[in-house]
Amino acid sequence: QEDEGLDVEFVEDETDDPVVDVDFPKTYAIVPGAFKPPHAGHADMVRRYATGDGVPKADEVIVVISAPLEKNRTLRDGTVINEKHAAAMWRDIFPDVTNLPNVRLEVAPPEMRSPITVAYEYIGKNSPLSFNNEDRVILGASKKGGDWKRWRDARKYVQPGIELLSGEEYAVKPLVRAGGVDFSATDMRDLISDLVEDPNNKNALNDLKEFVPADKIDVLFSILDLPSPVAGIAEMSAQGAGAIGGYAAPLGSTSAKTGKKKRKKIKQQEYIDLSLIDEVMKLIIERGTV
Repeated sequence: QEDEGLDVEFVEDETDDPVVDVDFPKTYAIVPGAFKPPHAGHADMVRRYATGDGVPKADEVIVVISAPLEKNRTLRDGTVINEKHAAAMWRDIFPDVTNLPNVRLEVAPPEMRSPITVAYEYIGKNSPLSFNNEDRVILGASKKGGDWKRWRDARKYVQPGIELLSGEEYAVKPLVRAGGVDFSATDMRDLISDLVEDPNNKNALNDLKEFVPADKIDVLFSILDLPSPVAGIAEMSAQGAGAIGGYAAPLGSTSAKTGKKKRKKIKQQEYIDLSLIDEVMKLIIERGTV
């Protein structure tokens, strides 16, 4: 039986189809590397692709950590920095980057020996990424030293229907250290090694603060299961300040100023003693004893 005159309003459920609001084609940025360890230069590159700072903005940025079986990065004491360490450092030291909604971390299979192998695998027919036709892919690179040129053979490997965005215009402007020095994972490992060998090396600690945020240095050493140099140097500085301020002096001494007075008094007493000796010698000579 029909209900005549009954108006029926159909309301579309926007949550019914989860892909309604997805725009195609999408732009991916693949940033492969050893990242052992990741540093501020790496983090800045990922941030630029994720936010479109100086380069086209990517809908998704995939940071792929290569994990070859036979190419370990080690500190001078033999401590190995592996892919698990690298992933933990990305998450815990640079959360402002890795927590961006369009950034994700992946660890490549060990048979992918180098970042270049990783990149070509990720854009090829057997890619672990689910591309759609006409999607665009940027291979992460820096303008430093023509780094972007390493992808010159990438077009041979890209799967059909995918637009590869390569060339200098898709490379980021590199972040540099104070004085224009380039960031280097090798230099960072050397600084960590310096602090392992001498936890009181303030120069190494200050230089390391360029590579990672100062408040994350203890996190870095914790991930590597190494004692942090931060607490030791802070304690030494406090002790030094205490000695200067008089806190390390014996009871009765309240300041450096008091100490100075004591030293001055001692010197004055030495002068008086010498004068008395001089007078005694004169008296002896006058009496003809000598």
